[in-house]
Amino acid sequence: MKKKKLMMVLISQMCLTGAALAQTAAPPVPTGAKPPPSGTGVQIYGLVTEGVTVVNNQAGGASLHTVGNSPLAQSFLGFRGREDLGDGMAAVFRLETLIAADTGVAGNTVAGTGKFWNRQAFVGLTALDGAVSVTAGRQFAAATDRVVRSLDPYNVGGNLVATTPMALFGVNRYYTATATGTTGTDSRVDNSVKLRVNGPNGFTAAVSGSPSEGEGRNLSLDLAQETKDYTVGTYYTNYRHPNVLANGSVPNNTVYGLGGNVLIGPVRLYLNLLHSSIDSTTIGQAAQVDKLFASGLSWLISPQWVYRLEYTHDQGNNVITGATAAAKHVSTNGAKKTWVTSIDYYFSKRTSVYATLFNNRYTDGYLYEALNTSVRPAGVASSTGYSVGLQTTF
Repeated sequence: MKKKKLMMVLISQMCLTGAALAQTAAPPVPTGAKPPPSGTGVQIYGLVTEGVTVVNNQAGGASLHTVGNSPLAQSFLGFRGREDLGDGMAAVFRLETLIAADTGVAGNTVAGTGKFWNRQAFVGLTALDGAVSVTAGRQFAAATDRVVRSLDPYNVGGNLVATTPMALFGVNRYYTATATGTTGTDSRVDNSVKLRVNGPNGFTAAVSGSPSEGEGRNLSLDLAQETKDYTVGTYYTNYRHPNVLANGSVPNNTVYGLGGNVLIGPVRLYLNLLHSSIDSTTIGQAAQVDKLFASGLSWLISPQWVYRLEYTHDQGNNVITGATAAAKHVSTNGAKKTWVTSIDYYFSKRTSVYATLFNNRYTDGYLYEALNTSVRPAGVASSTGYSVGLQTTF
């Protein structure tokens, strides 16, 4: 009898432990989404994706074959935690690093500076049971939250300019590595503080900013209403160059937009209108102005099949081009048109295979625009690619 009682106690204890673990093992949420569920604990989460990608019209007119991250998503590893402080308050943190599953390299080099926690690294407090949050560290600007959350069927998650054109906007185009003097872009903001308020009926507002420290000053705003059936929102962000030009001016990069999505049956439709202005760092050169129209859809064909489609038209004026364009007397105005379509088959809620097809067409100044020529030779008017692969979340 004693042995039976002991066995019953052990079994019941194992059941209770299993139930507790099941409660804490909540599925991951996309980067930039709402904080982890209530409670205290640390979660490990992420995405691993690997596929074969082929893009034509590359160097010498040949096709480029690669094995690596999906063009629509990037592998990453993350840690997020929450500690309940009582009275509706909690401490939160998040650490995320990019992973190149094909080589095993973690982190990323941004404008010559290596960052291990390149995706996000912040700590903060929430109050009123999550209705108010303040976070500080390396994170998305408030405006980037809006585009990632509700204005792109791919959540701006791709790793190629050819498939994720909106990744060029709302980011710091003036990012400068002080140690090397090189410049580039950064989709996150260092040294930033963000306040977000979640009100009734899905209304949410946020403001974020960073001082003139290292990479220049940033101010960003987000205002939206988010419901399960629709989201509508507006956003604004401004970056200032970290340095003063020889003529005493400080270049600015300003982006603002309006958009949303709506669920109609099994299809969610997306629309985003964006305006971007970036001052040149060359004295006397006009600012580059882009007007972007992005539309798309996500169609839940069945619990296993998901189809997505996106079209983006970027009309650029005074596009910043290189010496090659000037030598060919190419207009500094130009357009970039991007089509992306994909289908996913889900073996489970976490694992799927994907197939995607994408196409880019360029005119005039965009034939020689520096950021886009990083994925194709200058002067090439179009490129088409496809990719197939596997991805799993954890």
